[in-house]
Amino acid sequence: MITTEETPQPIKHIPFVLSNPPEEILVAHQVMQNVLAVNNLVPESPLTIKLDYYLDKDPMICGMYFEGADPWSIHISPASCMTRNNYTFGDDELSYHGYPVDMSMFGVAIHEFAHLLAYNFFPDILKEFKHEFPKKRLYLTRYTESDPNEELTELTRLYIQNPLFLKMIDIQSYKFLKSKFKSPTPCSHKQAYKFYIEFPKEIRERLSSEWGIDYNVETEKFVNNLNSKEFQ
Repeated sequence: MITTEETPQPIKHIPFVLSNPPEEILVAHQVMQNVLAVNNLVPESPLTIKLDYYLDKDPMICGMYFEGADPWSIHISPASCMTRNNYTFGDDELSYHGYPVDMSMFGVAIHEFAHLLAYNFFPDILKEFKHEFPKKRLYLTRYTESDPNEELTELTRLYIQNPLFLKMIDIQSYKFLKSKFKSPTPCSHKQAYKFYIEFPKEIRERLSSEWGIDYNVETEKFVNNLNSKEFQ
């Protein structure tokens, strides 16, 4: 693990392991702070994002949350985080910021933060999730198919990132998370379009074929083409 050296003293908190963290990490940290602020959640210690190069030894690990051992920090493996992570998903499953799958440093950071959020503030949320969805759950990625905890975490990540897409993909999962805490991101077509306009053609096509989500340029709203339903 890399630590900041020769830090001026005294100092109350170093929010990042590196003195000049990547922009994705800076943005992720701000989103985390926004989640806490809009829900009036007060951490016992400041949140810390650690760029942990020891995790790079295993390309399958993009991030880790160590619960009781390091409850207010998340660990990110920079080398394992990429727009398309073939170790985890293979060539047939894509990822992108704001898309249902996001293996960028930002997406992984928010995923690990979702673990932190559940452990520290919502200790019963997994039990309630499994009770609410005992059999049929929404699988955002193959990574979550056999683990309801990871599935809940990925749903939380999308709910924080781009809640309208989660609402369109599975409104019951959206309602479940909304009943627990507020997303700092507006659940609006305008906000979702900010992601969509940046998507490459391949991601837009996959969004339509996999999740049924298309953008209607005439109404300036997204529609679920699986049931021809336009969301408010």
